[in-house]
Amino acid sequence: MTDVSPVNAAPRSKVRFGLRIKLLVAFAAALTLMFAVLSVFTITYVTDAAQAKIQADIQQTANGTALAVNVPGVVQLLSDLPNYDPENPYPTTNEQYTKFGSELFHVRELVPQARPYLYGVDPSSGELFWIATWEGLASPGGALAPGTPPPPAGGPAPDGGPNPPPAGGPNPPPAGGPGPGPADGPGPGPSAGPSAGPAPASAPATGPTGAQEVGLVGYREPVSESVDSERIARMQDGLEAPIGQSPFTNEDGSWIAAYAPVVGDDGTVVAAVGVDYPLSYLEDVRSGAVRVVVPLLLAGYVGLLLLVLVVSTWLTRPLKRLTVATARIAEGEYDLDLSEVLKTRFPDEMAVLAESFTRMAEKVRIRERTLTQQVRQLRVEIDAAKREQAVAEITESDHFASIAAKADALRRRNDDEPADTGGDPPR
Repeated sequence: MTDVSPVNAAPRSKVRFGLRIKLLVAFAAALTLMFAVLSVFTITYVTDAAQAKIQADIQQTANGTALAVNVPGVVQLLSDLPNYDPENPYPTTNEQYTKFGSELFHVRELVPQARPYLYGVDPSSGELFWIATWEGLASPGGALAPGTPPPPAGGPAPDGGPNPPPAGGPNPPPAGGPGPGPADGPGPGPSAGPSAGPAPASAPATGPTGAQEVGLVGYREPVSESVDSERIARMQDGLEAPIGQSPFTNEDGSWIAAYAPVVGDDGTVVAAVGVDYPLSYLEDVRSGAVRVVVPLLLAGYVGLLLLVLVVSTWLTRPLKRLTVATARIAEGEYDLDLSEVLKTRFPDEMAVLAESFTRMAEKVRIRERTLTQQVRQLRVEIDAAKREQAVAEITESDHFASIAAKADALRRRNDDEPADTGGDPPR
């Protein structure tokens, strides 16, 4: 049979981490997770609230603009100019076209960075087309004469001729963006003030879908040449009821939109108003939230870690004292008073533990003393028993028995000899 040597157990690690370090690491992990979740939640909440406010504002703007649109004027404009003319995409000689462009221009002035526009639907083909945009007055060939402000809403243009905007006049932003107008930056749009130089003509660009960029769209130009199918579907829904569009992104940035139908007195929908708004403001809100919230949370995080360090030190210090005291008890110093080691003005569980250790040490001391006495008595009894056993071994041996017999015989012989009478011994 083959002998199997026992397998040696793996030695236990001698690395020891103190209770204070464990508490600090545990609380640091918990605080890190909590503050990370709180930071994300706060920034997301602020951003979502700002986005909801923007959505509500532009929806309100679209609804108000739709209510202000002159329905008979739209019907007359569509009747006077029934087709798209690529040679004259901005028919500024038409009074109604100029009037609608002026109204949308004033909406832009009231809501900077907003891009309002008017669109309709071909009843025969169901295809959407542009009617007027706020850029129509400021576009090359627009209605504004040099140095003249936009006409009042509902009034004709001061100059019906095709005059391009010179220096100092309204200047369209660069072409681009997802809505019916150029992409806008975070600053005010053209309505916020005059341009510093002449406005170059905007050439059609290629958008992300391969269609013409929506920059300066012409009257009755098909919507499908400027935007994608998803947005066309939302614009068609906007012909039926006020509706918003969730944020969408293209190469020019992120945007949000709202649509509202233009309804006549008989309930007939003749057109719809759309308003686009860049979401660059949300980036500013998010950045501001990060600049404000994150430093505050970091300061609170560091403060709580310091507090955890102080509290853990305060909690573990009595334990260290108690550990030292129990080590002395283990060495036999049973008369140690642990209440002096953990002396405190306000007793707590540590004080109760110290008292329990004190009572335990006292009982151990008494038991050790009793045990010592019992051991001594047992040793005496063991010595007596050993002596008796030794005597028994001696007395029960054959040699001792022969000696005892000889002694007994000698004693009997002495007893048998006659007593001395004082006379002469016999001869």
